[in-house]
Amino acid sequence: MEFYHIAEFAVLLILIIRLCFYLRISNNIATKNLELLLYIALIFFDSLVFVFIGEHNVVTGIFDSILPALIIIPIICRRFHHSNSIQILAIILFSTLNWVLNNSMWNYFLLLLCIVFLISLAIKLATGPNRSRKKTPLYVVFSIDLIIIAIFQQISILEIKWTNSTYVSHIDNGLLIAYFINLILTHVYIRRYFFT
Repeated sequence: MEFYHIAEFAVLLILIIRLCFYLRISNNIATKNLELLLYIALIFFDSLVFVFIGEHNVVTGIFDSILPALIIIPIICRRFHHSNSIQILAIILFSTLNWVLNNSMWNYFLLLLCIVFLISLAIKLATGPNRSRKKTPLYVVFSIDLIIIAIFQQISILEIKWTNSTYVSHIDNGLLIAYFINLILTHVYIRRYFFT
């Protein structure tokens, strides 16, 4: 399992380096698809903390508080043509509110709302012009990521006891493999946001 987390961190580190390189060429994504950059940055820092500190409830709580804000706020603000500075302020306030509430059912609801937002955005892109259709797969990949996170959260919320289950390791391994494949697919599709 340790090897998996190191491999995940390495893939995310390479993705962050690629994003920095692409942003130097064109900062188009920072204004039009801020949620993509913020989501990738969040999962990178989560992986970084996990590799160096390990699993910790405070880190998980912070991740659960910040994640919905990083997706919902930029999509809503873009619809109403708000600037990036307003989006960042709204993200900080929304994340702080989530952290104060610290309610697992509320976080789960927000996660499901994020999935709805991403899928609706993917459908909108898929029905748009050819240039937009090329951007659809990354939103689908991120939706699958969030579905995997939602499954883990639901298992945690329901406090399902897996100790007597023969399938627990298969479920965990299957979800981790699906998540890792999504990271690879992110590498494949991210270039389209800068060069299409």
